[in-house]
Amino acid sequence: KCGYSEPENLINQNDYDGLPLSFREHRPLRKFQAICLATRPALIRNVALAARTTTDLLQFMWLNDLGTADEIAMQSLTLALTIGAARYLQIDTRSISSLEPVQRDNGWEIVLFDTHPGGAGDVLGLANIENQRPWLESVLDNVLIIDEEHDQTCARACNRCIQTHRTRRNQMPNRVAARDLLKTALKRV
Repeated sequence: KCGYSEPENLINQNDYDGLPLSFREHRPLRKFQAICLATRPALIRNVALAARTTTDLLQFMWLNDLGTADEIAMQSLTLALTIGAARYLQIDTRSISSLEPVQRDNGWEIVLFDTHPGGAGDVLGLANIENQRPWLESVLDNVLIIDEEHDQTCARACNRCIQTHRTRRNQMPNRVAARDLLKTALKRV
């Protein structure tokens, strides 16, 4: 959770398996306290974010309390959050990307990151308390619903909402499931 990373030497390692000593004993990058892994936070393994370059990332949990979701629904929501972040910040959609959501015991872990080497601060701006709700409402209104006609006619995804050039035909996003998840969450918070 602190942002520390090291190159992986082995593939398909899980959680704390085979972590180098330097990683296990690192201190948080932004706080002066004890060893970062003392609380055993969830780790993101075997992922290349920016080819040995630091970047900014926004990591958060979509708790099960906000509504249960399957993998397609969470992938669709993550895609909508990524597209919506770029639209909300009025930047190129290639400036922000995301990792595949990971299911944990208490919910889904979602990670968005700046694609600019060194980070541009875009996702950090979304983390500011004054931007969180407006960003999520913008995702709902401008990405997942758009207008009444779109909301009634777009069954899964289209090029107006969350279908992109990276969408796999065998795994189409589910706009309706993402919309319902976000609507429910915004009512609860």
